[in-house]
Amino acid sequence: MRLLIALMLTMLTCLYVQSQETIVIPAGSNLMQVMTTARIYYYPNFVSGESFFKDGTTAKGRLNYNILNEEVEFISARGDTMAIAKEQMLNIKYLKIDTTSFYYDQGYLRKLKENKEGKLAARQYWVVVKRQKIGGYGEPISSTAAIFSSTFYHIFGTFTPNLVMQENITLANKSVYYFGDKYNLFLPANKKNLLKLFPHKKNELENYLKSKDIDFGKVEDLETLFDLL
Repeated sequence: MRLLIALMLTMLTCLYVQSQETIVIPAGSNLMQVMTTARIYYYPNFVSGESFFKDGTTAKGRLNYNILNEEVEFISARGDTMAIAKEQMLNIKYLKIDTTSFYYDQGYLRKLKENKEGKLAARQYWVVVKRQKIGGYGEPISSTAAIFSSTFYHIFGTFTPNLVMQENITLANKSVYYFGDKYNLFLPANKKNLLKLFPHKKNELENYLKSKDIDFGKVEDLETLFDLL
């Protein structure tokens, strides 16, 4: 078990991640009291969206991206908020929510830029970076940071934003960047994957990387690099 946790932490560390915001949820409060819908959802309200299926058909609805549980949700005909099932995403080429396109590959990836060679995308999510149990005298006791979004799920697997926290929880808003080719194959943004996806641009890219100090966790550097394609 300890080995598994160590491996998971190593995998997270190897990804090029940029922290944007940190929030503490005190014990005794719930997610909605602290996070609010503005932090949980990409858009403040559900907006017009469209699903583009691989067979050429489309479907319209009111959609939004839930950053906390990494799901695209929609408003059903009965007015209920529901998530698009993961297995359904296998049949969807991409989603367009308002003016923003989302692809599904190792999570929902929001398109940042696109040209004839491929795409630059970001996976945005909240991750638990610290938890503190409350001791017998009401004092916090530090614990491992190796917990994930399952913290916010009921024992039956239902996402529960009103779940009362029994610990002090610290969340960080993260973004991981990806390169994608014109066939929508996405790989984490690093030098190895850049050359793997665009081998015909290898010489130009290698020369550029030698002349520039590129931070693969900095979106501005990635956008400049992507424009080179």
